Amino acid sequence: MPTSESGRHALREMLAETLGSETAGTLMEHIPPGRWDELATKDDLRELATKDELRQLATTDDLRELATKDELRELATKDDLNKLAATMATKDDLNKLAATMATKEDLRQTADLLRKETQADLKEMRGELKEGLGSLLARSADQQTQFNDQQARLTAEMTGQHRTTMLALLGVFVAVVASFLVPLLTSLSV
Repeated sequence: MPTSESGRHALREMLAETLGSETAGTLMEHIPPGRWDELATKDDLRELATKDELRQLATTDDLRELATKDELRELATKDDLNKLAATMATKDDLNKLAATMATKEDLRQTADLLRKETQADLKEMRGELKEGLGSLLARSADQQTQFNDQQARLTAEMTGQHRTTMLALLGVFVAVVASFLVPLLTSLSV
């Protein structure tokens, strides 16, 4: 529990970072400026003075200026504050939480490690791609050579067949012409 105004201010700042400014403000309004055991209880007040003794100390006008019963009922009770304190994180809780959280340096180191691993993986992948592309290009060149060889062979084969076909057709043509010309020449000579 903070015992100085600077301690209360530091606590409020830490709570504002953790819980938000509005929640931190609400919480700080419910925390006394001193220690809890320094707060007066109803029993403490009963021991201090009776109503008659208080009347002697304050006038009616003085009492009217004080809080009414309804206003006092709206204030937080010790039970309310105890319930609120039970739900609040303790310094140990906050220290444990802080111990599990990564620091900026941890995050920077992790990012650097991931960057290096990614760069190494990319370099390896580039090498594999270059190797694969080289192999693919070599196979493509081999297939192109095989294709060119087959094309040349087929062209030569077709050229030879074409000549044979042309010669055969020429022979048939000569035979047909001869078969017409021989009887015609024979009939003309007679």
